[in-house]
Amino acid sequence: MRKRVVASLGALALVAEVATAHAAGVHVAPDGGTVTCHVSPEQWEALGDRGVGFRAMAPGVQLTDREQPGTTLTDPGGRLDVLGRGQITFRGGFRLENKATGDFVEVTEPRTALPAGNPEFQVRSSFDPAGTRTQILEYAVDPTALHLSLLGLTLGVDATNVAVNPTFAAILNRAFGDGASATDMTFAVCSADLTVRLTA
Repeated sequence: MRKRVVASLGALALVAEVATAHAAGVHVAPDGGTVTCHVSPEQWEALGDRGVGFRAMAPGVQLTDREQPGTTLTDPGGRLDVLGRGQITFRGGFRLENKATGDFVEVTEPRTALPAGNPEFQVRSSFDPAGTRTQILEYAVDPTALHLSLLGLTLGVDATNVAVNPTFAAILNRAFGDGASATDMTFAVCSADLTVRLTA
């Protein structure tokens, strides 16, 4: 009984802390940690069937711990409220390339939002080598999958599916051939483990 009372008091204290911080206009700024993304099995199969490889772009790190490749996104920035809502940016990205034909799509410097967003990237390709900032993906983080701690100054996001939007489907199909991707196909599964600092 005593443990239950202590746990309840702790939960009430946390709710009160968040409510007070929200009322005071307190925000948090991401200042460390990484996002981890692995290409989905269905997307990797479609790309692999067309001879397309995957390479992480610096300062991201190539992930080889699964059958499907992946990358980290680093150096987070932005500003979120105490409920984890707001804008967030990262460095890094990935390059998809067919070595035999030289066709490529390179995606870097994401800018997006929490808890849901349509991430905007700098997108370069063999038919647009200068590149264009474009929204290419979409996702919505389940409320139970977003964990912001004002006490620990951490922000975590559990594994979340990130889907291809019509623009990215068109880019991938133009670069690598019909069937390279499709609207609403899960492109990657991503999670986040970040640190934050309090700000006004």
